[in-house]
Amino acid sequence: DGTLFSGSRDHSIRMWSADDGTLLRTLHGHKRSINCLAFARDGTLLSGGYDGLWIWHPHDWTGQVLEYGGNVVRALAVGAGGEVYSSSDGNVLLWT
Repeated sequence: DGTLFSGSRDHSIRMWSADDGTLLRTLHGHKRSINCLAFARDGTLLSGGYDGLWIWHPHDWTGQVLEYGGNVVRALAVGAGGEVYSSSDGNVLLWT
C-alpha cells in the first residue's frame, strides 16, 4: 500500500511513505535491537530481535511480546497457512 517498515538498533520500528520517504509513525515496545520484520497475511506485523518475538496489531499498531525464552530472534518467515517460523542460534522454531 505504499508503506515501508524498518527495524532498528535503537529498539524502534518505523513506518515510512514509499512515495516520498516521509516518516509516518514510530512503534515502540522492544527493549533491545530489532533484527527482522515479517508480515502475516492479515496485515499483522511480526518483529524479532534480542528481546524475542513481538506481534503488532494493524488496527492500532500496539505491540506485545510473545512467549520469550531468552533466545535472540534472528530471522522470521510466515508460511502459506499462517504459521510463523523464527530462527535463533541455528534452530528454527515454529509458532502456531
